[in-house]
Amino acid sequence: MKSYYDRGEFPDLTVTCGSEEFQCHKSVLCSQSKFFQAACNNGFNETTTSRVNLGEEDPLLVKIMLDFLYTVGVDVDDDDDEDRSLDDIIALYALGDKYAIPSLCEYASLDFENTIRDLADTPQRHSSPDIVLGCIPQLYTSTPDSDRTLKDLLVEEMIYRHCSSSSARPDVKALLEAMEANAQFQKDMTLSLLKKVKENEARTRNEWMSMKSAWDDPPMWK
Repeated sequence: MKSYYDRGEFPDLTVTCGSEEFQCHKSVLCSQSKFFQAACNNGFNETTTSRVNLGEEDPLLVKIMLDFLYTVGVDVDDDDDEDRSLDDIIALYALGDKYAIPSLCEYASLDFENTIRDLADTPQRHSSPDIVLGCIPQLYTSTPDSDRTLKDLLVEEMIYRHCSSSSARPDVKALLEAMEANAQFQKDMTLSLLKKVKENEARTRNEWMSMKSAWDDPPMWK
């Protein structure tokens, strides 16, 4: 089906966004997206015209989304041969959530996780925390409040970096500014830190009890 899609052959569904049109196949889109399944079977205008309008979505991101549905992966022509930005990855995740494509959400979340971790290993590691912190506004505005996937990945990574001794540690001032600018991010960081403290206390207590038990009941050597 991918070859038919690439050549624009035998389409039975047109997806539009802005001035762009994509000639697609219902069997591919509807089998992986509940949104397209509903749009093509609701008996309304989309069903009779076989046209689905995605409004003013970014055409490039829509193309990536459609390529993903046809290849179960992302294959993007990138003249600059550069990785997608964190903002683009978040936008892809948001598209997957909006158009009910779980596989795209899963792919984007893995890409997000790998990207924020890889940034710590780049030659410009000292600037990578600022890059990661810079994605917070879009992350918290483009995904539903109830969706914790990317937010939890970000918070866990920032706490790990802050507690580590590597040069990828976030600048404390920049981190505090990011927390002050976004109340929900501040809440997420605080709750996660408190959870870590409780886990460490419980671990320390268990280790102490094990040591105390060993001291109270020393092994009997023959």
